[in-house]
Amino acid sequence: MLRSFAHTATFVCTYCYVRLHITYMRSRLGGPFAFSKLYKLYNTTLRMACYRAMRRIGYDHTEAKRREQHLTCLKEKKKCPWFSRGKEGVKVVNGSTTHDDDTTTTDELALTERAIEALTRQRDKLSQAKRGYLDGDEVDLLQARLKARRVLDLVLPLTVTPESIPLEYSVQDLLRDYWNQVSKRKNTAATGFARLNEVMSGGIEDGRLVVVLGAPNTGKTTFVHQMSDHIANSGRPVLYVTSEDSPSALLAKTLARNGELPYTAVLKGWESERARIDAALARQFDRVSSTRLRYLDASNGIDMLTIREKAAAHFANYPQEQGGGPGVLVVDYLQRIARAIKSRGNVSADLREVVTMVAEQLRALAGELHCGVIAIASQNRAGYTRGESGSMASAKESGDIEYTCDVLMALGEDKDRKKAVPHLTPISLYVDKNRQGQRGQVIGLDFWPDRQQFTEVGDE
Repeated sequence: MLRSFAHTATFVCTYCYVRLHITYMRSRLGGPFAFSKLYKLYNTTLRMACYRAMRRIGYDHTEAKRREQHLTCLKEKKKCPWFSRGKEGVKVVNGSTTHDDDTTTTDELALTERAIEALTRQRDKLSQAKRGYLDGDEVDLLQARLKARRVLDLVLPLTVTPESIPLEYSVQDLLRDYWNQVSKRKNTAATGFARLNEVMSGGIEDGRLVVVLGAPNTGKTTFVHQMSDHIANSGRPVLYVTSEDSPSALLAKTLARNGELPYTAVLKGWESERARIDAALARQFDRVSSTRLRYLDASNGIDMLTIREKAAAHFANYPQEQGGGPGVLVVDYLQRIARAIKSRGNVSADLREVVTMVAEQLRALAGELHCGVIAIASQNRAGYTRGESGSMASAKESGDIEYTCDVLMALGEDKDRKKAVPHLTPISLYVDKNRQGQRGQVIGLDFWPDRQQFTEVGDE
C-alpha cells in the first residue's frame, strides 16, 4: 500500500519494506503520479515483492518457461529444445521433469520444513530490526544478524551431504565391500597409550565420537591434549577447539612434557630456564605436529558452523594421500561450548537440551567430515565417586551423552593405589562404553602435574 500525507512514501507488503523521500504532500493514481518516477519505482518494488513471494513458495520462472515451451512444442508436434536433448537421468512426466537419481525422502522433507520455519522466524526478526533502525530506534543490525546466524546454527541440522543421505544395502553389497570397510576401520589414530590402543582396537576411528569425562583437577585437558599432540605428530591433521585454556598455555604443556621442564617455568618464561626453553622451542618447531596441530580459540564463544568450517578447511590442507590418515577434531569442553551457543544465540532451550544437541551435532560432524571427534565433558558431583553405574549418566547437564557417543571414558583419582614416587598422582581411566572394542576396562595412569604429562603403568 502507499501511505500519503507525509514527507516520505512507504511501500509495505508482506515480503519487503521500502521508504522513499518525496517533495510533495500527495499524489493521485489517476493524476501525475502515474507518470512520475516515484510511480515507476513503486511499480518496480511491487513486482519485486511478487517475485520474492513466488521464490519463497518455490516458483521457478525458468522451469515454468521450459514447461510452457514444451507443451507448445507437443501441441505443434515440434521437437522441444529443452526436453528432447536426451540428457542422462532426465525424464518428462506429466509436463514436469524428474531425475533417475532423485533421493528426496520423507526425512529430507521434514528437515526442509523445519528449515523453512526457522528461516521465516529469523527473517521476521531481522525485518523488525530493520524497521526499527529506519524509524530511528537504537538497533544494532550487526548484532541482529549475528544472533540470527547463531540461532539458525543451533536449530538447523548440519548440511545434508550425499554421504548423509540414507542408503540401502543388500547383504551381497555388504559382502562385496567387506574388505574395504575393514581397511577403513583398521586405519585408526593411535593415542600414544599402548593399553588404550589395545582396548579401542588400535585407536580412534574416523566417524566416531569419543567423550572423556572427569572431575576437576583430574587432568582431562592435559590427557586429551597429550593424545592430540601424539596424533598430530603421526601426520594426521588435528583441530583443537579450546574454550578454557589459551593456545599458548596448551603449547606450554607440550614444551614442558617434551622438554622435561617445569610447566610453570615454561608458562612464565623463567630466565633461569631460558636456554632449556629455547632448546625445547627449536625441537618443537621441527616436529610434524607443529603444522598438523591447529588451535581454535573459543574462549569468547563460538558456534557449530564455525567449528565445521575450520575443521573442514584444516583437514583439506592435509589429505590422506599425503600420509597420516583421517583428521581428528577435539572439543574442550562440551558444556562450555553449549553455554556459549545458548547465550550468544539467545536460545530458549535449557542447557541440558543444548548440550545434548551439541553432542549430536558433533556425532554428525564425525560422519560428515570422516574424522574422529574427541569431546571433553565435565562430570556432576555424583560422578566424582565411582558407583555401580560407573561414569554412565554422570556427564554434567546431560544424561544423553552416553547414548550419543561411541566411546565413553572417565578419569578419576585412584585412591587405592599408592604413589610410586611423590610427584606422581595415581589416576585410573575407566572405559565404560566402547563400540570399538572392550568395555569395562580400567587403565592405570600416572599424572605428573609439574610436567603436565601422563604415563601408562600397565594393566589394572
